[in-house]
Amino acid sequence: MLQEWLDGVRAVPSRLQESGEKLISDLADAPTKIVKRGEWARDAVEQVVTNAVETSGSTLQRANMRALTSARTLLERVNLPEGVSEQAEQVMDQLENHLLFAPITGYDDMGVRPILKQIHTLNDEDLERLRVYETKHASRKTILTAIGKEQGRRERRTVA
Repeated sequence: MLQEWLDGVRAVPSRLQESGEKLISDLADAPTKIVKRGEWARDAVEQVVTNAVETSGSTLQRANMRALTSARTLLERVNLPEGVSEQAEQVMDQLENHLLFAPITGYDDMGVRPILKQIHTLNDEDLERLRVYETKHASRKTILTAIGKEQGRRERRTVA
């Protein structure tokens, strides 16, 4: 029963990713067709495609993280035997590492300064995603400190 449930949880992100990739593929064909109508139309569609790709990636990431959070919550509530519980946690960690990506397009190719300039532009959810991503990947102290300061600033602003 647990294995079937875990298999179902594993399949959700894959299905979401396939849907996102299909959407991106369909939208990628649009600029070619519109170029015939003029340069101005092509430029407009390229912008729409770029926005769609960024939005679908963000939507996919949120769906993935919600599925993982729900699965982890369920695992915490279910009384599993010790070996099974540890195995389930390992599977969840592997899924999280596989599905996690940064909320800033091109993040892995960016230097510290450009990243620092964008931290304040992220919403709370994306800021936390960035913290988790950076911690699990490069773990650069400068970036993690800046994220922590930004989160603290927002918390103080909310309390005030």
